[in-house]
Amino acid sequence: AAEAEATAAELAGGLGELDDGADAVVSGLADARAQADGAGSTGAPGSPVVIDEETHHAAGSLGRGLAPLVIPAALWAFGIAAYLLLRPVNPRAVAGPLRSPAVAIGGWLSGAALGVVSALVLYLVLDVGLGLDPRQAPMAIALCLLAVLTFTAVAHMFRLVAGAVGVVLLVVLLVLQAVASGGLYPVETTPAFFQAIHPWLPMTYAVDALRVAISGGETRELVWALAVLAAYLAASLAVASAVVAMRRKWTIGRLHPPLRQ
Repeated sequence: AAEAEATAAELAGGLGELDDGADAVVSGLADARAQADGAGSTGAPGSPVVIDEETHHAAGSLGRGLAPLVIPAALWAFGIAAYLLLRPVNPRAVAGPLRSPAVAIGGWLSGAALGVVSALVLYLVLDVGLGLDPRQAPMAIALCLLAVLTFTAVAHMFRLVAGAVGVVLLVVLLVLQAVASGGLYPVETTPAFFQAIHPWLPMTYAVDALRVAISGGETRELVWALAVLAAYLAASLAVASAVVAMRRKWTIGRLHPPLRQ
C-alpha cells in the first residue's frame, strides 16, 4: 500500500508535467500560426512556391493579339488576287524602247497603287471600326503600306516568272507562312520544318514588326523587320527586271510559234 501510494504520487507529478508540456506545444503552435498569417504564407504547405507574373507589352484582347497575323495575311491575299486580274507587264512595253527595270516596275505599280488603297482601308476598318488602337499608329500605317508594297512585288515576280503556276505557289506560301510566321503561337512550339523556314519568309517580319507597333516591344526588332521587308521588295523588283530583260530576247520560235492541231 505504501509503495502504491508513492507511485501514485509520482504519477500525479508526471501528469502535471505532461499537462504543462501540452500547454507549451499549444502555445508554440499558436505563435507559429500567427507568424505564418503575418507572412501571408498560410498556403505554404500545399503550395510551397509562389509565382509572381508580370506581362510586358500585353495585347489586352484576342483581336489585338491576332491582328499582327491577320493584317499581313490579308495583304498577301490581295497580292494574289491583284495579279489574277492584272497583267504583270505590258507586252507592248516589253517590245518597246523602255529599259527592262522601267517595264518591270511599271507592271508592278498598278497592283501596288491598288494595294496602298486597300491597306489604308483595312487599317481604317481595324482601328476606327474595331478599335485596334495601336501604341504606334503612324508606324502601324507605315508597316501596312510597306507590307503591301512588298507582298505585291513578290506576287508580281511569281506571276511574271511562273505564270499561273506562280499563283498556286503564292497560295502555298500563304498557308506555310500562317503557321511558320509565329503569329498564332510561338514558332519554338512548331515542328522542325516550320522552325527552319521561319526566318526566310517575308510575312515573319511583317508579323514581328506589327506586333511591336500594336502592342509594344523592342525597337531593334522593328528596325530589323523594316530592313528585311525593304530587301524583299528590292529583290523582287530586281528579279522581275531580269525576267523582263530575258523576255526581250526574241527567237524564231517566239516570233513564229508552231501550229498545233
